[in-house]
Amino acid sequence: MSVSEMEGTVFEYSSIGRVLFGVDVVEQTGIEAANLAEGGSCLIITDPGIVKAGLTERIERSLEKEGFLVDVCDEGQPEPTLSAYQAVLEVAQAKNPDILVGVGGGSALDIAKAVARALTSSRPLEEYLRREFDTPGIPLITIPTTSGTGAEVTPDAVVRLPEEKVKSGFYNARATVAIVDPTMTLTLPPRLTAATGIDALSHAIESALSKTATPLTRALALESIRLISANLRTATSDGGNLEARTNMAWATLMEGFSESNAGDVEGHAVGHVLGGYYSVHHGEACGIALPYCMRYNLPVNVPILARMARAMDENASGTPADLAEKGIHAVHELIQQIGLPTSISDIEGASIDHLPELVKLYCTHPDITEILELFAKRGVPSEAEATDLFRGMFEPPFSIP
Repeated sequence: MSVSEMEGTVFEYSSIGRVLFGVDVVEQTGIEAANLAEGGSCLIITDPGIVKAGLTERIERSLEKEGFLVDVCDEGQPEPTLSAYQAVLEVAQAKNPDILVGVGGGSALDIAKAVARALTSSRPLEEYLRREFDTPGIPLITIPTTSGTGAEVTPDAVVRLPEEKVKSGFYNARATVAIVDPTMTLTLPPRLTAATGIDALSHAIESALSKTATPLTRALALESIRLISANLRTATSDGGNLEARTNMAWATLMEGFSESNAGDVEGHAVGHVLGGYYSVHHGEACGIALPYCMRYNLPVNVPILARMARAMDENASGTPADLAEKGIHAVHELIQQIGLPTSISDIEGASIDHLPELVKLYCTHPDITEILELFAKRGVPSEAEATDLFRGMFEPPFSIP
C-alpha cells in the first residue's frame, strides 16, 4: 500500500475480546463461563446432530464442575430461517440463563449469537434483521465443531429468507469468548469437512480481494489460504488426522478475523443468492462461485491473485498475470478433488431457466448489492455482466478466456 493510499485514512481492526485455541481446550469451558457469568445457569445452543455425536458431553461436564446448572437446546437448524431463530429464542427466554454456550457449525453459532443479543434487546427479534442489536446481550461462548465459517469470531448472523429467495442477517452479534478446539472437528463427515473448508477458503480469498482489505487482513487471509491448500485434502480424506484438523482450525480462525474486517466480495454474494434460491449447503454454493469470482476479479486484482497462487504453491512462477491464472485453476482443481460440485447445474432443482431471476436478485436485492457496493472493487454489475457470470457457472468446464 503506497503512502498516497494511506494518507488521510484511518484503519480500524475489530475483533472478539478473547480466543482460546488448543487441543482439548474445550475442557476449560466451565472456567471461562464462571469468569463471565454472575449466576449459575447455562443454556447450550446446538443442533440434534451435535448432541447425537456426543460433542456437548465434555462441555456439559466442564460447566457442571464449575457449579453451573446446564440445559441443552438442540433446536438449531442448518441454513436457519427467521422462524428457526425465533424458536430457539423462545426456549432461551423460558430458561432465562445467565450465560449461553453455542456449539456447532456456523448455523448453530449464528443462532446463538443472535439469541444472546435478543435476550436483552428492546424490540422483537425480526426488527433487528439487517441492523445492529441495541444492547450487548448476555455473555456467550462459541465453540465450533467445523473448520469453515469462522462464525465463532465473526460479528454477523446469517438468516435465510425463503420468501425473498435470498440470505440476509443480523449485525453486531459477536460472541464474548471463542473456544477453538480441533478435537471437536475430528468426527465431522468428509462432505461437511470439504464444504466448510471451502467456505473458509472463500472467506480468505474474497477478503483479500476486497477493496477494504489492509496489510493486516491480507496477511491473515494469505496464511489461511496456505494452510487450507496444504491441509483440506487430508482433513477430508482422513478426518482423524489431528495435525490437518488443527491447521484447518487455525486457517478458519485467521479468515474469520480477515473477513470480519475486510468483508466478502462476489463469491459470497453469489453464494447467498444460490443458498436462498435453492436448498444447497452454504459452503458448496460458495465453492461453485469461488473460481468464477476470482476470474471476474482479474481486471482489478491481478497482484493479490498472484500472491494467492504463491500461497497455494510456493514453487509457482511466472508473470503476475500467469500466476493469477494458475491460482484460479488451483482453486478449481481443489474443489473438484475433494468432491464438491463445480456448477450450478449440479444443485438439485437448478435449471438454466432460472438464470434471469438469479441475475435479478444478484443485481437488485439490497442484501446482495450492499455486499458488492461495500467490498467489491468492480461494484454492482450490469445485468448483462451478471448474466455472463451466472451462465458461466451453469456451463462448465471452467476456463479462463
